[in-house]
Amino acid sequence: VYSGRIRPQMIIHNASRGVNERITRLVELRGEDMVDVKEVQAGGIGACLGLKLTSTGDTLLTPDSPKLCLTGLVIPPPVFMCAVEP
Repeated sequence: VYSGRIRPQMIIHNASRGVNERITRLVELRGEDMVDVKEVQAGGIGACLGLKLTSTGDTLLTPDSPKLCLTGLVIPPPVFMCAVEP
């Protein structure tokens, strides 16, 4: 979250795709565990569940915020791959 806060049941605008969606569940990831949280404030990291048209790298905004779109993630292909067996 860059600024403000997000909460479950909040309607957000996906600026990358031009659609509105509702966050059904908001969690923090702690290792393998997902912990439900009531909100994530600016500077925090959380995962929004229930978004059907959103993917990694999309810019999410509140519907009343100024319209802007940040550059998505560019993930390069791996340089080296191997399998480690005991």
